[in-house]
Amino acid sequence: MNIATRCRQALHQALVRYSPAVRFDSQGYVLEWRDNLLPGIDLDAIRPDFEAGAGHELEGKMRAPHSSSALAANMFGRWRRDPTSLRIGGETGFESLGFEKPCSTGLGGTSPHLDVLAVSHDAVVAIESKCLEYLEVKRAFFSPSYDTIADARAKSAFFKLIPRLRTNVDEFRSLDAAQLVKHYLGLSRCWPGKRLTLLYAYWEPKNASAFDEFVEHRKEVEKFCELVRTEPNFTFNAVCHREL
Repeated sequence: MNIATRCRQALHQALVRYSPAVRFDSQGYVLEWRDNLLPGIDLDAIRPDFEAGAGHELEGKMRAPHSSSALAANMFGRWRRDPTSLRIGGETGFESLGFEKPCSTGLGGTSPHLDVLAVSHDAVVAIESKCLEYLEVKRAFFSPSYDTIADARAKSAFFKLIPRLRTNVDEFRSLDAAQLVKHYLGLSRCWPGKRLTLLYAYWEPKNASAFDEFVEHRKEVEKFCELVRTEPNFTFNAVCHREL
């Protein structure tokens, strides 16, 4: 049994212990997506965001005990209607907070969707939430349209990773580096003039250091942080959900 399967089973069992009355379908998903969320989350506040998202999360993925969308909703859902007191990565005073928000790169096609997007008068914090996704190999891919970017983004450390990742698609096997590059390109285009932060928030078990898969994931995260650390007016950070 691989580590991803073991984690899915452990998270399912944990949900059963936490809420014994929850019912599941044949795939092990909860029958009602609300049963995957903590008490106190305003369902009416977050439902429109997920219904509007391209991923159709409420129809399937968000009912999984290992759902990264549910993880994000449980972490930040309490601030959906009033995010003014929320503090993320040193930023606060947010005027809006939403889930599954598109952020167009300007290249057409389906825009990258951010799990959480918090906006203040002068700053934007975007969050990419991961649960078990990084336990599957992620091969980088960029369509030829990315070669047409010729504005200020083309000088960024993120953009300069595109040819590198095309040449070595398996350089990052756990971390979806291509996705993070695309998030940068979208955020920089949609929110010029604001301080930008992209936060990569990931789940891992308390005994993660005992498993090579989680150790390697952390190494890849640290490597990516180093590669984009010098980007002006844009901060990339990574943190375990438990630490956040």
